[in-house]
Amino acid sequence: MKNGVRRPKRPELVKALLLDAGAQLLVHGEQLSIGAVAEIADVTKGAVQHHFPTREALVMALYDHLVAEFQDRVADDGSGEPAAWRYARLALESADEASSDHGKALLAACVVERSVSTNWAQWVRDDRALDGSDTNKLLARLAADGLWLSEVLGIYELSAAERAALSISIKKLTQGS
Repeated sequence: MKNGVRRPKRPELVKALLLDAGAQLLVHGEQLSIGAVAEIADVTKGAVQHHFPTREALVMALYDHLVAEFQDRVADDGSGEPAAWRYARLALESADEASSDHGKALLAACVVERSVSTNWAQWVRDDRALDGSDTNKLLARLAADGLWLSEVLGIYELSAAERAALSISIKKLTQGS
């Protein structure tokens, strides 16, 4: 009998690879499946199912991962910036950043996965409550959501100057009515 090659077990690394693979699929508009995640992460389907027994478990773990990252990025940093601006500025950041791709993946997951959209909607409502009833701050959030959607769908290609001008306009909205 031949001795097999024994690879060291690194479950946290494998789990991170699987979540990143799931995010990549969503960013590129691909179907999120255990097989597709396994292929991108270069692991077996069994390895995916070891960490995420079902597709639903994979989807919800991916959601939790993406939202945790998003929450870290919009958390109050003590700068005094309104919650609406912290939310909106993420959509205005450069589209070639990995974190921007994770934002796109989150948006795509909301579009294709009902359970994700329900959880995301509640998170957004809770975060929006930090702004009170200020209509301008709501408008800034809606503009950010529209920008994310247009980037996921590839509708507009904004120049750096356009992105900067939008940033100024949206930030003014978040300063309050």
